[in-house]
Amino acid sequence: TNVRSVFLHELFPEQDAVSDKQIAPYVADSCPSTNVRSWYYALLDYGADLKTRVANPSRRSAHYAKQGAFAGSRREKRSFMLKLVLAAEGGIEVDELRRELDRHEAKAGRPAPDPALFDAILAELLSEGFFHRSGDVLRA
Repeated sequence: TNVRSVFLHELFPEQDAVSDKQIAPYVADSCPSTNVRSWYYALLDYGADLKTRVANPSRRSAHYAKQGAFAGSRREKRSFMLKLVLAAEGGIEVDELRRELDRHEAKAGRPAPDPALFDAILAELLSEGFFHRSGDVLRA
């Protein structure tokens, strides 16, 4: 991930096969008590920038595995759903999120996601704390 890349680049520049267990304490210690989302986004941006300037630091991780194609993947659907909820200032209804994802997939020439897949991704994002649900409304 981009976050992993930042910590590998900055703290383990000459080391290979660095485990997530070695990195995790540094990630936890660096996380501020406020503006966590801004800090996380900054790490993502910095990691993405690093990958344009140096060889991908994540390849030195003990947990590195090349990811499959992003377009049409579960990861893309998850990312799209997360962006919509985070951008919806007053929240977004679950059915509207589903319709928007269906439109996004149709625009890309893909079928609408199976309802079970949508529900699984939604449950995962909720359990990870990216946003919360109040009735049928999702809010960041």
